[in-house]
Amino acid sequence: MPTVTVQPGGIAVALHPGETVLAGLYRAGYAYRTGCRRGGCGICKVDLVEGPVGAGKSTYSATLAATSGGVHIPLDEWFATLFSPDRPDGDFVPWYLERKERLLGLIWSHSRRILSAGRSVVLELGLIQREQRIQFCRRVANEGFPLHVHVLDASLEVRR
Repeated sequence: MPTVTVQPGGIAVALHPGETVLAGLYRAGYAYRTGCRRGGCGICKVDLVEGPVGAGKSTYSATLAATSGGVHIPLDEWFATLFSPDRPDGDFVPWYLERKERLLGLIWSHSRRILSAGRSVVLELGLIQREQRIQFCRRVANEGFPLHVHVLDASLEVRR
């Protein structure tokens, strides 16, 4: 059974099967600023921005966050700050994939706290593999948050 931990205090709220995070928190006596109380108003939605390198994801995401009042969370920025100084020489792909998976978990945990506070998140996660995108979208949906996927593309001439 999924649980949500309310901070500060670390109080765990167990969610019933099929119950949204917001509904579970209300049932447990917590109140958050929302427009709809069920996640459909867009106050606490997830915008997932995907596309190839150079398609304008960062610019688009920053603009979307600024105009929607959401919080922009770019995986590349977090990754570069946390891990790039330690990047090994040679074959770094296994090293990268392990850290990216851990960072995705951390970013989603952080995003849930932002969403529970009634704010949207604009996630730029680099989920280039289809199965990875599907798994992430299912995770968001299973936790009861509205999801909007933005797929950007640009010609090779623009991306160079």
